[in-house]
Amino acid sequence: MQFVDPEVSKRKFEQEMSLFEDIVEAQRRRGVILLASEFPNAYFGFLATSLSPAPLVFAVRFNFDNYDVNPISVRFVDPFSFETLKINQVLTHFPRNIAPSGQPSVL
Repeated sequence: MQFVDPEVSKRKFEQEMSLFEDIVEAQRRRGVILLASEFPNAYFGFLATSLSPAPLVFAVRFNFDNYDVNPISVRFVDPFSFETLKINQVLTHFPRNIAPSGQPSVL
């Protein structure tokens, strides 16, 4: 549910996308590519740059609804349809290092 004025969120979305455009080549070298963007969503693909040719490992949707009162929502998506993936459809494992309560996590 959108509770922030949509025009405010849209201006902030446009600012963030403009900042990304300034560093797009550096991000591409790191394996991050912009697939599409239209407020309130931006879709990014993540490539395995250590392989040749570099395969697309996963794609995500950044949703800017209610930004920046709420943080940007991130969801894994199908890179072709942009449909949200269910947990069993995400084949990439993302191990987490969870520190005991009250202690900083060290990677």
